[in-house]
Amino acid sequence: KYLSSKMIYSGNFIALIEEKYLLPNSIIMKREKIIKNKSKQAVIIVAVTDENKYILVSQNRINNMTTLEFPSGYIEKNESVKDASIRELLEETGYISNNIEFIDNYYAQIGIDSSIINIVIAYNCKRIKQQNLGKYEYINFDEFTFEELKSLIESNYIKSVGNKLAFYELLNIGRIWFLLLK
Repeated sequence: KYLSSKMIYSGNFIALIEEKYLLPNSIIMKREKIIKNKSKQAVIIVAVTDENKYILVSQNRINNMTTLEFPSGYIEKNESVKDASIRELLEETGYISNNIEFIDNYYAQIGIDSSIINIVIAYNCKRIKQQNLGKYEYINFDEFTFEELKSLIESNYIKSVGNKLAFYELLNIGRIWFLLLK
């Protein structure tokens, strides 16, 4: 049973709270929880061009590591998953899609993090303009074939669990085979 919570730390992007719970055996358990970006949901966009190529972005992440991943970003207030997908894809790559399909969502780390990540696939992406990056963003992008994407996953070059999940969701629901047969 939830008892209480208190703020331990609050920064620009991350807050840490301590929660107390009463367990069935009458023991009080303390638990820390991370709140990222004021609990905004995020979206991962599996973007596929008319030529059946997958758009991946590269950017600097933790430990000074440059990663390769699907375009992604936070969902702003009063914005739907679809609208955020369109906006983030356009900002990060200059591509647009008129056919976006919700695939799945998940908690990044359900035991300590309240963040919900949504996975979508954007079909028939076309480049219509230059990137429109935010003040603190430095993102490159490129197109990859399915075989190249699969190799990047298998060689562990794509390290993010969310990006791996997005790839395996596509395999599990047959979207890859549809695109390859097109």
